[in-house]
Amino acid sequence: MEQNRARMLLWNSLVTVPHRDYASALPAFEEALQEDPDFASRAIVEMRFRSKIRDAVDAGVIALLQSDPTFPQFREAGRCLLLGSDIYSIAGEYSDLQGLPPFRILRIDHFIRRSDHKSPRLMKGIATDWLTKLESNHRRFDGVIMQPNGKRGVKAMYKAYHVKANDYAKAILWDNNPPENSMPWAVKQVIAADDVTEKARLVMEYHIPYATASSLMPKSVEAGIALVDIMTPTQALNSRSWVEKLGVLEIPEVKSAYLAKLSQAQASVSSAEHRKSAQGADEEVQAVINQAKETAVAHSAKISRDTLLLVDKSGSMESAIQFAQQAASRIAPLCDGNFMVVAFDTHGRVITARDNSLAAWKSAFSVIRAQGGTSVGSGLSTALNGGFMPEQVVIITDEGENNRPYYADVLQQYMGNTGLLVNTYVINLKPSGYRSSNSVTLSLAQIGFPYERFAVADNDYYVLDQLGGLLAGAKGTSLVDLILQRQLPCRVGKSF
Repeated sequence: MEQNRARMLLWNSLVTVPHRDYASALPAFEEALQEDPDFASRAIVEMRFRSKIRDAVDAGVIALLQSDPTFPQFREAGRCLLLGSDIYSIAGEYSDLQGLPPFRILRIDHFIRRSDHKSPRLMKGIATDWLTKLESNHRRFDGVIMQPNGKRGVKAMYKAYHVKANDYAKAILWDNNPPENSMPWAVKQVIAADDVTEKARLVMEYHIPYATASSLMPKSVEAGIALVDIMTPTQALNSRSWVEKLGVLEIPEVKSAYLAKLSQAQASVSSAEHRKSAQGADEEVQAVINQAKETAVAHSAKISRDTLLLVDKSGSMESAIQFAQQAASRIAPLCDGNFMVVAFDTHGRVITARDNSLAAWKSAFSVIRAQGGTSVGSGLSTALNGGFMPEQVVIITDEGENNRPYYADVLQQYMGNTGLLVNTYVINLKPSGYRSSNSVTLSLAQIGFPYERFAVADNDYYVLDQLGGLLAGAKGTSLVDLILQRQLPCRVGKSF
């Protein structure tokens, strides 16, 4: 029972978006590490590679860094996951492990320094290693301190751990006299320049980060040209609304450069529909974004198992209908196997879309209304009666099953007749004003059937990228199998 509880805590952590609130996410990791330390530590390492929810990954790394000192291998794993092969020679399969981006390192350090459980000796060693490496590359040092809160975070790290800064770092952080041709020096020149063309030239010449440059430049076409030049692909995507309104895309050369940036924006392109800053009206821009989405899908892990998505449309479950539109548009393009969507109350009905776009799935669900009782089993029965034989089932529901046939009963009969082992993923949404239940997963637990339950806020669509990863993989291989095969990273020469 304790092992199952530890795993449930981790499953929830896999798909829950903390939104930088590490304090709310950390207890689940800490409890899992206490109840099943071997499995939990491996699961956190697996998350580092599998999860696209960076805040959850960060919380897992913090849990390892602050873990019980009687398990030094856990703290060592956290150290390697944090800084990676950028700083250390890491043994075995992790020899090319990338460290976390600087802004996340600073955010994690900031949290740990202000927590009740600080791990000061460990963090002093980590800070010394990272800052020393940073000082050896002036360009990289400049880039880190020019990020939002970067200078404050780096300066606080030097001070908190009593790390002595070299002359270059000291001149920038404490003397406010940055060396000539450094990035902070260039920022001073941009501020001093009266001519917007000169400001734009300096921004492009010194590659001043977009977040900083955008605060230094006036809202003009010249400024827009310079900012497009220095944007990363993700920044280009997230600045679409501003770029289109500014009018710089009317200049053919600028538009070509902007579209080239967008075409590489695979990291966050699948969730662009949820950000107002990434919305716009330019059809050519939208076409490039659509192509970038297709490219991102092509590079994502494919779902080989036949997958059934069941959507609770009973009374008060409007949130499930909205969530399902997003889920279907993310899962369907990944499916090499068959994919079916069934909406249910006390009866099921198959939902089909003209294609795998979000617009198509919204259209397909447009006639569905949340009303009636709840029989999850009716949804599965509808799929089976239609000849669909799922190997895994995703259910979006509040688990308030109050009518027959019950899901566990239908699944038990199906598995008994076919010999298939079907894994169930329950996405538990809590409707506004109602308490969510756990009747579906409780009934599965009573008969010993495999399931994974995730408690998810109804607007946390970012978890859907993570869900796609959980559904993918070789047939017969579960997430538990993958976790148990995962080893903890450690530096070369370390042994435990």
